[in-house]
Amino acid sequence: MRTDSYMELALTLFAFDVANKLAVLLVGSGVIFIPIAWLFWKNWYDPARSQEAKAAAPVSLRRMEQDIFLATLAMLLAFLPAIHVQASEMTYTSTLTGNKVSAIEASTDNSTPAQGIRVPVLWWAVIQFAAGFTEIFKVTIHSIELPQHMRAMNLALDYANISDQALKTELAQFDQHCYNLALAALEQDTDGTVHPTSGPPWRGYYYFICLCT
Repeated sequence: MRTDSYMELALTLFAFDVANKLAVLLVGSGVIFIPIAWLFWKNWYDPARSQEAKAAAPVSLRRMEQDIFLATLAMLLAFLPAIHVQASEMTYTSTLTGNKVSAIEASTDNSTPAQGIRVPVLWWAVIQFAAGFTEIFKVTIHSIELPQHMRAMNLALDYANISDQALKTELAQFDQHCYNLALAALEQDTDGTVHPTSGPPWRGYYYFICLCT
């Protein structure tokens, strides 16, 4: 189970530990069966007050079947711990070394609440999906800086055409009165020697913005 930082790892372990203790308390005390008992009462009481006894029985039975099934499914997936989590499975990537660090390695006293912890199925699925989505998003963002992607974006910009005539006129005025002058100043040293650049930076380059403003 992958996390993005040590803080997220610690908070996740703490939440799992609290949830496990809460589940043990509610199941051991029998409080978890109160909602099911309330569903039995509600689905019997409402039809019994509004209909004849013979007509109310099938309605109560259908309601109980549906509500008890949904309530049991919700408790099994979202509340009762089911998937065992080992401390070695909980990891995060260190920003200093770039290596994955497990909960055991991150613990200073070699003890962690992840030992013996079980996670509800829905929790486990949501965390796995979030971790995978975050990883894909990070890889996508970092891949934009790759040289081949930068060249592809530069080519796309070079072949892009401006259809708005007013914007095209404004861009031409910007090139004439600002961009060309700033590019010449960028290529020329203080002693007057000209060093042409291998490829002029794009018009939003911070040097041009600062010089033009």
